[in-house]
Amino acid sequence: MKKIGILYGLEQSFPPALIGRINETANGTVVAELIKIGGVRMDEKCPYDVIFDRVSHEVPFYRSYLKNAVLSGTIVVNNPFWSCADDNFFNSSLAEKVGIKVPRAIILPSKHLPHGTTSSTMRNLIYPLEWESIFDFIKFPALLKQNSKNGDYHAYKIYNSQEFFSAYDLTDTSVMILQENIEFDDYFRTYVLGKKKIRIMRYDPRMPQYMRYDEKHLELNEKLVKKIEEISFKLCQLIDFDFHVIEFSLKDDNLYTTDFLNIQPTAEKSYLHDENFEWLVANTAEMLIDHALAVRKVPGDYTWSKFFGS
Repeated sequence: MKKIGILYGLEQSFPPALIGRINETANGTVVAELIKIGGVRMDEKCPYDVIFDRVSHEVPFYRSYLKNAVLSGTIVVNNPFWSCADDNFFNSSLAEKVGIKVPRAIILPSKHLPHGTTSSTMRNLIYPLEWESIFDFIKFPALLKQNSKNGDYHAYKIYNSQEFFSAYDLTDTSVMILQENIEFDDYFRTYVLGKKKIRIMRYDPRMPQYMRYDEKHLELNEKLVKKIEEISFKLCQLIDFDFHVIEFSLKDDNLYTTDFLNIQPTAEKSYLHDENFEWLVANTAEMLIDHALAVRKVPGDYTWSKFFGS
């Protein structure tokens, strides 16, 4: 019998619903369960054919366990070796490199010194930064947001340099990016599963979390749908994610990929609402079952270089 392990933390609705759906629909060929982990031996073979990871970005111990599981031929969703994809700035540069429209962005050093460093550690850093040049490139209003979403998350919409410095002062040791603000006409969030299934949802990031997703069925023109699908699948191939969320801003018929840093995207029922949640549970279960029934082997290629042109 094939086994799927679910690794999760604070979530209340999605992982239990997923475990139930897999066990109901797999007809005894696959079983899903909550993973329990103690001390892990380096030569220990992972008992799971597939692990669905929802929390290792918060727990480094779990991330090491998952990487070791890959050595047993376990398929881990999402790929634990691409934790380096937790980088807004790199992802923006990557998207632009492959011809995807993104907002302008500049990465900034942390306001305060990283823990365990001194001013001498930062001898290569220009100080003060050339702020006028930075502001001229991005323009106001702008978004100041954390480059990585691990830990406490900072995000601010700012309208002038005074507001920028006030917000920047609050960010402590977090590495930040200053990003062009797109005053969108419409905004979408897409769930992409297995690099081949997609759910496009209207989304409003300005609203409280529980009000951001539109419960109604989304109808868009065919050309826009195809463009969103094309970009979504391309990005998921690039970063090798099988469970991912990508955000898009639409402004004057220009489609911008606003955010695709979502290593373990939110999937709670209270946020997604019934129809979206049902789609996500059913299709994630199907994807994980398909992975579990595949031949178990250690992947042989973990490079992005094949995706880059000269």
